[in-house]
Amino acid sequence: MPAASVSEHDMLRHEPESVVAKLYQKFRLAEPGNSIRLLALLPGEGPTLKATIFCVDLSSSPIYEALSYVWGEMEAKASYFIEIEGTNMEITPNLYHALQALRMKENSRVLWVDSLCINQSDNKDKEIQISMMLEIYRSAQHVVVYLGEPNTGGLALFSFLNRNVREGDSVGKAIEDLGLDERDIRELLEAYVHFCVLPWWNRIWVQQEYSLSRTNPTFHLGRNSIQASALLRDWEMLQRNIATHLKPFAGEFKLDLDVQKSWQPIMRQILHVYGVLTLRSAQNRSEFAHLWLPRGVLKKINLRCTNPRDRIYGMRSFLDPIAQAVFTPNYSESVETAFHKLATWVLAIDGWQQVFWWYPYRLSPSTPSWVPDFTKPIPEAAMLERNLFDYGKLKKSSPCPLAIRDGVLAMEGYLLDSVNHVYAINQPDWPNTVRELWFLENIFAATPSAALLRRSPPVFKALPMLHTRDLIRKWVSPIAKRDMESIVFELPPFSVFEKHDILKSSFDPFFDEVKDAYKTHISTFESLTEQLRGLSKDLIPTSVQARIPISFQRLEHLKIASAFAQICTRLSTLRLFLEKTNHSSIDLFGAALFDYPNLLGQIKHLRKPSLPCQFSASQTSVVSTKLRDLKVLTNNRSSTDWIPSNESGIATKIQPCYELLQYHITACEHEEEVRMRVRLVLCFVNAIRSFPDHAQKRSSTTDDSYLQYRDQQIADQDTIMKTITEDYERRMTLSQIIVEESRQYFESLAAQFPGDDEVSALISEYKTGLEAEQTTSNSLKTTTETATAKLEEGKLQILENKMFLHDKKAFDRESYEHATWLSGRTFFDTKFGLVGMGCQGVTDIQMGDMVVVLKNTEFPMVIRETEDKQYHTIVGYAIVRGFKYEEFEKLGRFEKPLRQAFYFR
Repeated sequence: MPAASVSEHDMLRHEPESVVAKLYQKFRLAEPGNSIRLLALLPGEGPTLKATIFCVDLSSSPIYEALSYVWGEMEAKASYFIEIEGTNMEITPNLYHALQALRMKENSRVLWVDSLCINQSDNKDKEIQISMMLEIYRSAQHVVVYLGEPNTGGLALFSFLNRNVREGDSVGKAIEDLGLDERDIRELLEAYVHFCVLPWWNRIWVQQEYSLSRTNPTFHLGRNSIQASALLRDWEMLQRNIATHLKPFAGEFKLDLDVQKSWQPIMRQILHVYGVLTLRSAQNRSEFAHLWLPRGVLKKINLRCTNPRDRIYGMRSFLDPIAQAVFTPNYSESVETAFHKLATWVLAIDGWQQVFWWYPYRLSPSTPSWVPDFTKPIPEAAMLERNLFDYGKLKKSSPCPLAIRDGVLAMEGYLLDSVNHVYAINQPDWPNTVRELWFLENIFAATPSAALLRRSPPVFKALPMLHTRDLIRKWVSPIAKRDMESIVFELPPFSVFEKHDILKSSFDPFFDEVKDAYKTHISTFESLTEQLRGLSKDLIPTSVQARIPISFQRLEHLKIASAFAQICTRLSTLRLFLEKTNHSSIDLFGAALFDYPNLLGQIKHLRKPSLPCQFSASQTSVVSTKLRDLKVLTNNRSSTDWIPSNESGIATKIQPCYELLQYHITACEHEEEVRMRVRLVLCFVNAIRSFPDHAQKRSSTTDDSYLQYRDQQIADQDTIMKTITEDYERRMTLSQIIVEESRQYFESLAAQFPGDDEVSALISEYKTGLEAEQTTSNSLKTTTETATAKLEEGKLQILENKMFLHDKKAFDRESYEHATWLSGRTFFDTKFGLVGMGCQGVTDIQMGDMVVVLKNTEFPMVIRETEDKQYHTIVGYAIVRGFKYEEFEKLGRFEKPLRQAFYFR
């Protein structure tokens, strides 16, 4: 009965020990190991539950149903009771509701209910009865599963699952026949997701309780029921539809679930439900026995239990007979002893050295380091880390040679290196974690140095991939990535697509001003050409004197126009570099946000160009004056409140060097051009820092994808290429006009005034100018071809990039995945330049720890020397950049380190 009065509550809370003891004394099992108690739930209605208990021998084939349910917790504000043989026994709310749902109106219902049919206060009784679980559930006429009370949508889901199904009918046809619209389908799928995350599915005991049923088990949600076969019948359809509408970018609409922010745990849970539902049929398969070694049981990390010992007892029925004999329920045995025995079995008998990945936490300082805490598996999100395993490539028939004696584990392997520095990512929030990771990428990009590599052992030279410069997420994260962008784009309010707009707003004003200068001098050239055409072509002194100055002016303006054309082309190349820097370890976006003073100090005083100047002093003066007087507004104000700025941690250990950025800024011919390019980069940097203000001014879009960004980027690339090409072609056409006109004119002039020193000097000077012009033309051609080729390459990369098909929710979800994956991790580097990260749960890495490779093990392991130098303790597995066991195993004898035995205590 619910909600007992205060006096009854107090009385019943104090009496159970004596009253319950007398009840179970009355129904003592006559033949332990064969006898069980059964509960006869008496018929009735209303809040009061009544029952009787009686004992039977399983050998007599009693008729009963076995109940499978989640115990749940007792409530503090209300109590629930069942009257058994005149004695009120307190039960959990979930059991109370289960019995209410299963009670019949007119007939008794005989049930086996673990919390009532086993004396929970008697460890001996518990041990005997739990060891009989296989016989108890297998002997039951039927297994009844109680999932809980129905929630919103649960009744509609059961109604759908219980529909009349005709042979050959598809589920799509059923949905159509039922007249379900998009809203109904959404509610149906969301109800199924909530159904799959009900606590029952993750209770460790349900695996054997459900699978041992002789008949088709019945699932109850309140008073509503469904057969297991109906769930199996529709599982694939429901799973497929949920995947379509839950996974990013897959369906026309998306499920908006509060169950998990990430879609991956939901899909894993639905797959787990399928695994439970198919357990009954799986037992009939020949390979079933191999699936249920103790390590197979321990891989069910999403199963929950209250008593730590039940991690193995709760799945004991599935074990082979030898393992069942070893792990006989014994609740008087300490957890330390039970887990020590389990660790010994999975290591020495199963040869499962991966146990330290699945269970990375040590049980206690008083137990050996090789005895994990089996109540603390890796978090479910870490299951993705398995994608980094070198599966299928290991010699599974030859596990790591090991032995256990007197509490010491001996394993064979190779010493790679020792830990030199440790970098713990333990910032209080995700933005500051991103800041730490950005600085860490700068450290790892410089590791190891060339000098360090020369001194390294042979294994480092034989495996060059150990020294790749991959971004952190590329070698530590198994999460599917849209593109290897700067980690800055995991920060709100950034969108990976907005970078193009930021750069465009900074770049276009500079490009347009230089292009206008080019157009001005080309227009002057054309005007002078028209002026020449209006003069007399007679070779008389007055005509020659009038034409020569104009010809020199025209050549001068063409050269200056060529200079501005080259500046435009070089600006386009700089733009491409700035757009791609977010793919490198030292990206400008991160530098602008996290390392602004250092970045500013390294570029603002740049002056000296790295390319030789091809123009005369007068031409250089004109170009420099124009560049100096460019009327481009630069944004020197930025909103910095939103930028993470925790100055502690990794940021204090490095000052990044921006040599590559300096190189690209100074890759030009004029000092003023360097100044202008510095202004451009600083404008871009300040635009990044003031991004929130910029984003607020943008009009919002209702599009479900970012295809408009892709199309705009392609259009911008085409515009720049068209501008560069047209300007180059126009300039070459004009140059050819000059060359042809000058050739004809000077041939006539030389013929008219043979031997004239003044005319010869003029011709010589003009020919020198034409030769310089040809050199300039050749240089401009090379610069133009290089720039257009890079722009064309950039277009292809944009078109191949699938991220434009995604929507904002997808990027938010991916950022959440990365945040979950990388927060709280511990990174390290080693004496000879290895870079690594502790696997999930491995955070206690210290300077001086050793990085070893055990035989036939996917990941290297970090171990620590004890005070007694001949022994070590296990710290845990680690991911090492570029390490693949398959490649390591191929090395020759003299390339590998010395093989040795490691002894762990």
